[in-house]
Amino acid sequence: MAALIETFPVGPLQCNCSIVVDEATGEAVVIDPGDEPERILAVLAAAKVRPVALLHTHAHLDHITGTRQVSEITTDLKGGDTEAILASIREKLFALPGSTPVICGHGPDTTIEEEKRLNPFASL
Repeated sequence: MAALIETFPVGPLQCNCSIVVDEATGEAVVIDPGDEPERILAVLAAAKVRPVALLHTHAHLDHITGTRQVSEITTDLKGGDTEAILASIREKLFALPGSTPVICGHGPDTTIEEEKRLNPFASL
């Protein structure tokens, strides 16, 4: 499967919205449609892809505000449980190779290695 990833900040808090496209099928997943739903829909239309799912990394307003207008299909980390999220990061993400790219909720892209070293929340 060939995948295309486009990430762009949306809204006043500049949440990174990512669109992951399976180029073979033209299907897309929208991650963290935090705001500016018209812009997100325009990116999908310009790429001529069909959104099949929405994912939220967590339920803060800056990550979910554009959800309704983008699609009714959603998946979320239930309840935004901080301990469950941190356990998932440590047990699943930090088990990946250090060079694995990470698309952050805010700010520039990074790697697993950089997150292990520099993310103050990862040490909680």
